[in-house]
Amino acid sequence: MISPEIRARIRLYFYAKHGKVGTIARKLDIHSAAVRNATVPRSVAAQLVRPFLLDFLLAFANAINLFPHHGNVVAATRRKK
Repeated sequence: MISPEIRARIRLYFYAKHGKVGTIARKLDIHSAAVRNATVPRSVAAQLVRPFLLDFLLAFANAINLFPHHGNVVAATRRKK
């Protein structure tokens, strides 16, 4: 977790001074992923969750009661990203 002060400096270098991610990371001695994370608006970062590939099939299977021994609910496990 990066501090709000470092986040503010990253955003200053990225948006005002048009620095590149790698240059900012080297300058502040942090990982480039932390710089990328700090430059993404928080509302956009929350929307980056993608639907599971087979959600539509699971909804169909539940609708036609394909798996009655699961109580009409087919649970799909998703990988954490």
